[in-house]
Amino acid sequence: TEIAYIDITAVRPLDAREMSPLPGFPLLVLETAWLCHYIAFRDEVARDTFGEKIESAIEAHIKEVEASASLQEADLRKARFWQGFQSLSESSLSSGNGKWAKLSSKDKIKQRAILNGRRMIFDSVDVGEVDMSNGFAFVEDLLARALSFSLESLENDPESFIEFLDLTSQLRILPLDEIDPSNKSSLCLYANLYHCLLQQAMLLSVNGPLHKKSVTHFMRTACYEIGGDVFSL
Repeated sequence: TEIAYIDITAVRPLDAREMSPLPGFPLLVLETAWLCHYIAFRDEVARDTFGEKIESAIEAHIKEVEASASLQEADLRKARFWQGFQSLSESSLSSGNGKWAKLSSKDKIKQRAILNGRRMIFDSVDVGEVDMSNGFAFVEDLLARALSFSLESLENDPESFIEFLDLTSQLRILPLDEIDPSNKSSLCLYANLYHCLLQQAMLLSVNGPLHKKSVTHFMRTACYEIGGDVFSL
C-alpha cells in the first residue's frame, strides 16, 4: 500500500494490550482520513524511531509543497480529503481480497464495501465516552450524527465525519447475540442501524443520484460489519 505524506493526518503508537493481534510486537498507526494503517515492530525503540522519521519527513514534505504551490496546507489537505472521499466506496475499503466473500451483482462479481472499517477492533476510540454497554443509545446517537451531515458540512468540517467513521468502527463489537429480538426496542435498534448505513452510503455515493440500474448494486455492496458478521442494505 502506498501512502502519500500529505495524506497522513496522524502518527501515533498504539497500546492494544490484550486485544493486539500480534502480542509482544509494538504497533504504530498511520492515520489517513479514510483508513488507519497499522505497522508492527520488533521493539518500542524501532517503532518510536520510525515514527519520528515519518513525522519529520511529513513536515519537510509539507514545507516543500507549500513553497512550490499556490495552495496553503489546509487547502491541500482539503483537496486530498475530497479525492479520498470520491474514491472511497470503490477503492479504499472495497479493493483487494477482503475477509468477506464477494457477491454477484448483475452477473458480475463485486467486493463488498465495508463502510465502518476505518479502525480495527483493537484500536479503541478516544472520542468522548463511548458506552458500548448500551448499544441502543449508541446506535441512536450514530444515526443522529449521520443525519446531521451534508456535502456542505463535510467540506467545512471533514474532521467531524472522520470522528463519525471512528465511532461506526465500534459497531464491530456490538454484541448482537445479547439483543432480544422479541423486544420492541430491538426493532428500533435495527431500524436505526439500517438508516445510519443508508445515510452514510448515500453520502459516499460517488456516482450521483441512484437510478433503476444502479440501486441493486448499491443496496447489495454497501455494508457494515457488526458483531462479527456483515450486513448490507
